[in-house]
Amino acid sequence: MHAQDDRDRALAYQYYRNGDFDKAIELFEKLYNEKPTLEYYQQLFSSYNATKDYTAMEKLASKQAKKDRRDARYLIDLGYAYKLENKEKKATELYDDIIKNLLPEESFITSTAQHFEEYRNFDYALQTYEKGNKLLRDPLYYAFDIASIYFIQNKNPQAIEHLLDYIKGNPDEFDKVYAYLQSEQNKSEVFAELENQLYDRIQRSQNDIVYAEVLIWLKLQQKDFASALIYAKSLDKRNNEAGERILQIAYQAIDAEAYNDAINALEYIVQKGEKSPLLISAKMLLLETRKDKILHGFSFTIEELVLLKNDYLNFISAYGKSPATAKTICDLAKMEALYMHDLDGAIERLTEVIALIGLNRDIKNKAKLDLGDYYVMNGEYWESTLLYSQVDKEDKDGIIGEEARFKNAKLSYYKGEFEWAQAQLDVLKGSTSELIANDALQLSVFIIDNSGLDTVYTPMQMFANADLLIFQNKFAAAIQTMDSIPRLFPNHSLSDDIFMAKAKIALKKLNYDEAITWLNYIVKSETYKKDILGDDATYMLAGIYEKNKNDIPKAMQYYKAIMLDYKDSVYLTEARKKFRILRGDKLEEKEN
Repeated sequence: MHAQDDRDRALAYQYYRNGDFDKAIELFEKLYNEKPTLEYYQQLFSSYNATKDYTAMEKLASKQAKKDRRDARYLIDLGYAYKLENKEKKATELYDDIIKNLLPEESFITSTAQHFEEYRNFDYALQTYEKGNKLLRDPLYYAFDIASIYFIQNKNPQAIEHLLDYIKGNPDEFDKVYAYLQSEQNKSEVFAELENQLYDRIQRSQNDIVYAEVLIWLKLQQKDFASALIYAKSLDKRNNEAGERILQIAYQAIDAEAYNDAINALEYIVQKGEKSPLLISAKMLLLETRKDKILHGFSFTIEELVLLKNDYLNFISAYGKSPATAKTICDLAKMEALYMHDLDGAIERLTEVIALIGLNRDIKNKAKLDLGDYYVMNGEYWESTLLYSQVDKEDKDGIIGEEARFKNAKLSYYKGEFEWAQAQLDVLKGSTSELIANDALQLSVFIIDNSGLDTVYTPMQMFANADLLIFQNKFAAAIQTMDSIPRLFPNHSLSDDIFMAKAKIALKKLNYDEAITWLNYIVKSETYKKDILGDDATYMLAGIYEKNKNDIPKAMQYYKAIMLDYKDSVYLTEARKKFRILRGDKLEEKEN
């Protein structure tokens, strides 16, 4: 009998999925009469609805409601059947009766409200939650659920009011509320209403810090770090905090390249002096942030670098050379090597760091990789490959070890040993690090594409030399080297690679119009746009127009070009996602 029931159940669902509801009803009635479970009831009720047999729906719900008076879902189903039969008055009377006889039990109240919501009967769902608050003697118990319904109804003022009530009564639920607010589709309207109500509540309840906490969060979502800092500093002083809240804002500002705001935050912590346990961390991060600000866009002067270097040296003099300050010393060495072109000074500094006793292994290995890079720039290839190999051996199965192997392959490329570089890159294509695997694949494809059996290696070596100059931020010398390639080797296959390299240099210098010009040489050429850099150039153009030029139609045009013209591109999935976001689609919707 059990096996027959299983077969009948599977067949009933198949009929239902195929839209053959009469046959589905026949089997679900049989199954329900034998075993009146919730599953069979719901399927039978849904099948009656599909065939518009509202009388059968009414009888079924009424019968089940009499059997189970502890579950209001059946009465709500009955009311739904009444409405379908145009018995509006009976439905209203029934729903009112459900609210009137609501049991003072959390599970009963919640399930009743949720069943009203399933029918999008939000008014009665609200009544259920509000009556539930009274029955449970907690005016905020269902505040979050009530807010959720108001959001669905686009009643933002009421929704925000209940959400703020909820968070006041449940200060440990910040993350839950924040996640919900972030998921709202009309985020700008919701945030505007939230801001208005927060200001009003802060004025009326200045001692209630929960609203200041929410306002800080809101300002961070809006990237208004200056305003967030004002309120965060106020809370920091009021609560006599150590500055941890301020430090977190600094990190977010740095990620958003809002360097002035980050510096403001860090200087506030530094001014606390020795009483702050974050003093040294803040000083180190302040130096790093000032460096990032000066170097951003390569518009710095040598005087700015010298002044910053002196501040680095003053810090090292005050706190010494130790494992705790090693990262800051490495940052100074990088600035000296890549921006001040003082390789000897950078090499000496990193040699001292590596010799420190008790140095963290990862920091030591990263310092060795940087030192290897500086030896490459200095033409001391043996020293560099020795360091890369040491790190490879030390971190054989780690990401740093894979980076070391990639640097060794890149060194072979710089030296013109293209076949040996290719052999190493073939292994790295399977790297566990997606970034290294992609870099290895890109360099491998570049070598294969430009160094065939009938190709002279000289232009490739010239381009590799230019690549090394770019790595050193010696852009003028790199461009001069690249420009000599087409003069000496007209119509060489490196032309599009030269355009791409110049575009990347322009992006480093934040010269977006120049980058667009170079990328257009690729995407507007019938030859180059079909070559291996066609999708790279198209995707880069989309990103520039979206993030830097704020030209959404243009960005969508290039994302769409990836979808139409480069269907095998590694950027296809991301391009489709970005296109849909810019078009205003909801990401949870299925692709058309």
